Amino acid sequence: MSGEVNKLESTITKVGERTRVAVSHTPADEHHVSSDEEDVKEEEYEVEEGDFLADWPDETEELELVHARIGSLDELRLPRFAKHLTKLFFHLLTKLEELDLYDNKVKDPASALDKLENLSVLDLSFNLLRTVPDSLQYLRSLHTVYFVQNRISKITNLDNLASLRSLELGGNRIRKIENLGSLANLEELWLGKNKITKLENLSQLKRLKTLSLQSNRITVIECLDELADLEELYLSHNGVKRLEGLQNNIHLHTLDVGNNFIPAIENISHLTELEELWMNGNQIPDLRALESQLAHISTLQTVYLEANPCQTNDMANYRRKIMLALKQVKQIDATFVKSVDTFLQTFMSSWISSQYASISKHVTLSDLSQASTSANEETPVLKCTSEARSKDYDNVCLPLTTDAWKKRWTNMCLVPSSGGEDRRRTESRRESRYVSRDFTTEQKAERWRENPVFEADEVTMTRLDEAEGVTAIISGWLELDTDDDWIRLDAEIALHQELNYASYLNIQNAILPAPRNRQRAACYARVVDACLQSLPFMNLSIRLPVYDSSLVHDPLSASSNDAAPPMKRSASLHSVSSRPPTPRLVVSQTIEANPVPKNLEQKIDAAWETWDLIRSLCDYNPRLSLALDLTPPLPNNLTALGKWSAEAVRHIFLPASTFIANTKGYPVLPKSTQTFIRDSMAHRPSFILSGVSSGVHTRGNEVAYSQYIRHLERTSPLVQAVEKSGTVENFAQGYQDYLQAPLQPLMDNLQSITYQTFEQDPVKYKHYEEAIYRALLEWQEDGRIVICVAGAGRGPLIARCITAIERSNREAFVYGVEKNPNAFVTLQERQRSEWKDKVKLFFGDMRVVELPEQVDILVSELLGSFGDNELSPECLDGAMRLLKPDGISIPSSYTAHLAPLSSSKLYNEARSTKDDKNMETPCVVMFQAVNLLSGDGGGPSGQCGPQVQECWEFEHPRKDPILNSQSLPLTNSHNARFAKLRFHIPHAGALHGLAGYFEAVLYRNIGLSIHPQRKDQISKDMLSWFPLFFPFKEPLYLPSNSELQVTIWRLTNQRRVWYEWHAESFLYGSCLDPVSSYPLSATPTIPVTDSGVSLRVSSPLIDAVELAPERRGSIASVVSLPVAGLVKIGHTSLHNAGGRSSWIGL
Repeated sequence: MSGEVNKLESTITKVGERTRVAVSHTPADEHHVSSDEEDVKEEEYEVEEGDFLADWPDETEELELVHARIGSLDELRLPRFAKHLTKLFFHLLTKLEELDLYDNKVKDPASALDKLENLSVLDLSFNLLRTVPDSLQYLRSLHTVYFVQNRISKITNLDNLASLRSLELGGNRIRKIENLGSLANLEELWLGKNKITKLENLSQLKRLKTLSLQSNRITVIECLDELADLEELYLSHNGVKRLEGLQNNIHLHTLDVGNNFIPAIENISHLTELEELWMNGNQIPDLRALESQLAHISTLQTVYLEANPCQTNDMANYRRKIMLALKQVKQIDATFVKSVDTFLQTFMSSWISSQYASISKHVTLSDLSQASTSANEETPVLKCTSEARSKDYDNVCLPLTTDAWKKRWTNMCLVPSSGGEDRRRTESRRESRYVSRDFTTEQKAERWRENPVFEADEVTMTRLDEAEGVTAIISGWLELDTDDDWIRLDAEIALHQELNYASYLNIQNAILPAPRNRQRAACYARVVDACLQSLPFMNLSIRLPVYDSSLVHDPLSASSNDAAPPMKRSASLHSVSSRPPTPRLVVSQTIEANPVPKNLEQKIDAAWETWDLIRSLCDYNPRLSLALDLTPPLPNNLTALGKWSAEAVRHIFLPASTFIANTKGYPVLPKSTQTFIRDSMAHRPSFILSGVSSGVHTRGNEVAYSQYIRHLERTSPLVQAVEKSGTVENFAQGYQDYLQAPLQPLMDNLQSITYQTFEQDPVKYKHYEEAIYRALLEWQEDGRIVICVAGAGRGPLIARCITAIERSNREAFVYGVEKNPNAFVTLQERQRSEWKDKVKLFFGDMRVVELPEQVDILVSELLGSFGDNELSPECLDGAMRLLKPDGISIPSSYTAHLAPLSSSKLYNEARSTKDDKNMETPCVVMFQAVNLLSGDGGGPSGQCGPQVQECWEFEHPRKDPILNSQSLPLTNSHNARFAKLRFHIPHAGALHGLAGYFEAVLYRNIGLSIHPQRKDQISKDMLSWFPLFFPFKEPLYLPSNSELQVTIWRLTNQRRVWYEWHAESFLYGSCLDPVSSYPLSATPTIPVTDSGVSLRVSSPLIDAVELAPERRGSIASVVSLPVAGLVKIGHTSLHNAGGRSSWIGL
């Protein structure tokens, strides 16, 4: 073997001005090398290392690597030729396996690739290709191709690449998916950032696992049925309008449909191997579908839903709702989460660690001026903040601007005061009639209006670290509702200037000055709304005294005669059945507290009405809240203050003057204020303590005030209930004011986790067991008693039946009926391991299943939050044929109840989807920030019922039913219901919906109830049912001492059941002008009969009173009386007409 194995030879030629380099590899003695030595030399050539092109200039334009036997191009450092190289020849690189020509100017490789038979990876990304190279047909070993970011407009020349596994054509100009039929082994197809409008021609790619079509023009997900092995699908940044078309893609691990126009999470519950779901940047209004679509997918780890309305409209609760619905998820958007158990423990312990009520110190300008610092020390703001934190304050609240800003703005915009007084005349400099014009000052003002800017000494903070955790107080002297138009406009400019500066410092919360002028409250509201629109990430709170007669003045108030005495009517507005009554649950009644004095009540209502107007004109913006000022003393009876519990109270001002000294001289609050603060813990407010360092009280230092607030928090009934295991409040943590879709047990088969949640309720099953036990004891006949559990679920009622049988020492047997095929598996396992021959199971719908015999006792738990809203009447109609004529049904009856409700939070939750259907859909919700508007008593008309009123009742077995030959009802019309209820509204409020409750008689005096006034006496701490919320599309304002008439229907056909509801409001009094509400100066007279019934009514708004049939047309005499009656003042639309938005399927 020759000692010199090989030798590199090269030639450099000049062609015109171009430089061409040819590199060849020639054996030292080519003609004398034997064939036996060739293989040895070839191996040596393959391991040849070094940069063969080191001596050639960067300006080389043509580079021919001929006979070089190069295995890798990495060491040739080809990128240094990138600016000038136009041709590169690979004619005989037959051993080359990977070729990377990323980011060059290749337009067409022509025949340069023809001989690269072993090439497996080809990267021509970021070049100038206009077509897929023809030479690919010779590269039969290719398994990965990258043609990213070229100018390719059509997919071609791939017919012979049967071994291709990955094809990347992203960032081109392709408009159609085509010519891929021969790629039977393709596993990855990347077509992102093209101009593709339709998913098509993919059916032959049976082995495809990854499909990426991000940033195209696709509007429909389709033609994926044949891709059964698909694991990753990327369709973000398209125009997809619905999540669909994935029926056969059950092996998907990753689904990315972010930044489309998808309005709902749907049609993915079958993707049981899903690990990542990206749906950010769509139009998803709420998170209600999470549980039904994704909760059962144990593999799900990551969910992206940010930048949807469900997040932007409820940023405070967004993550919490996802964590509660998807307990298996480890990452929400870009942030990892703790396990749900850890989350719930943290959530629960937050009550104990006082996280639901933060305490802030109000730092004044005087405090800042006294916090002198040296050059090396922290700023006054940082010093005050540090001192506050050292005294266990959670945050600080301080003014954003100084007196220098007030002085400059006043001088620019207001008329100077006479006599050098510090006070000013509330008149704008513009067009002032009292002073000569100062053009220099006016020019300064105009420059400021054009470009509002602060001077350094006009603000209290200039650094981010100063503003961290700070709530900014906007200048209180800004009059946004003054009568002077010019002052209002300048104050608006100043407000925007201050809020923009606060936003610049990343301040998240700001408190606005209190409204002063009720007549210009609409002007105030308009300005606030403009600020909310221009600052989408800032929360604004309006400081408002709980009542203040000087602050809120009703512009329409006028002296008037007292209202006429109420008219008494004998008939009720809703009918009462004449049939014998069914057993009723008897509980003791509570006694109403002493009423609030009328003048104080009016002041409280006036303050609330100011707030109601402002937040209504701001369209109930969820970033607008209240900073409630408790400076005025509160009444002993807090019923008039209940309206604040339904509002968005973020801050509560507590000045030191609100506190009184106890017998030892320590600061405490009056009893009424204590109660109000304890109840307010539901809002998780921030208490702002002001003036507590001024020595108002002789004992206790500044810390005594905050310690006292912590004491009130610990003793709050709500906090104590949350801390106590087994209570509804403890069980429902995280679900307060969270709307959930009611179950549809006939249409849907429940998940095991849902059954498990309901089975955690010990009270319900204890009452069921007691009812079964009592029924067994009182059963008169001897011998074997047969019990049937209709709708057995996972078997909790069967277990209770067996326990009751053992307790009663009666001979009994249990049948279990269940239609859910998955739950039936659990039942069979429990029968095998627990119940043995005590139970016999039947699979099927209770309405059609056949049992060997009729039963003595029929037990079911089909009740919903409104009693009948989960179709208990319809289900038990079909099951009653299984019961003997003298048999017992448990439950035996149940009633539905309603009350008018106010809750800005629930209203915002319901309308967050911007879809009218949600505003016509009853939802299950654990009430917290709500206020029942109705009171007990007859009201002005004397016809109003109690605070919570019964709508209707269902009994089982039904009396005198009409049945067919199969013992089933001929129609479902007997389950339709109607109720008209009249409520007294003692205090002004906004009607946002109706609260629905139920009460059930299981057996005798054993029952279940979520009725707010009776539940603790009937079934305290029962967990299984939250109330039902019937929303209204638009809030209905209800004045004090008004009446509300609610009409509700339960309607049905052969396929579904639905509810419709409607409300009207009335005032009682003398004839009122419907426009101004002022009493008319001349009281009209109307003819009346000798029975006192009016023949005609002068006001078109006064409800006509029907003549009694026997007196119709008979007039004995006509006298003149003032009009006195109910004046209609408003109504809602008919909700869910015809079941257009929500229904329960039969």
